[in-house]
Amino acid sequence: MQSFAVPVMTLEQAKRQMREKSKKKGSSCPCCGRLVKLYRRKLSAEMSVFLIALCREFVGELIDIRRMHSWRYQRGDFAYLAHWGLVETGGECEPRKRGSAMWRPTQKGIDFVARETLVPSHIHMLCGELLGFAEHQVGIKDTLGSEFDYDELMAPAGVVPEIQELRELNGK
Repeated sequence: MQSFAVPVMTLEQAKRQMREKSKKKGSSCPCCGRLVKLYRRKLSAEMSVFLIALCREFVGELIDIRRMHSWRYQRGDFAYLAHWGLVETGGECEPRKRGSAMWRPTQKGIDFVARETLVPSHIHMLCGELLGFAEHQVGIKDTLGSEFDYDELMAPAGVVPEIQELRELNGK
């Protein structure tokens, strides 16, 4: 009977090896065969526009985003804002749905919209889990680029003067 030498490594060593292999084109997992790839997800202009709209709607309670006017522009990327700590969800997830429709901005999200804080430009995701952040920091105007005018987005609802009220609703 022949015996084969099987390389033995700890789970932590295997994870580290997969992280290194997955940075470029990705690699197949030796355990499940699934493609493992590190993704850099940028805080996009569309996410920032959604966050501004969410802050405009916010009155201290969770918001059903399906009822928001800006909902029609979203593809679900807004949920990534939670990885930056800019929004949070609450309530029960509906059956047959991927997640909750109930969201609210966090204090950090309100501060980001008010141009009082910076956040990392990208998040790093591996197999749907947050691995880390880019070192480069951006403000909301940076994320909007030339696609959108910050002052125009803020002016219609008067969000800038209402930022203090939002802080009070969040208990800051």
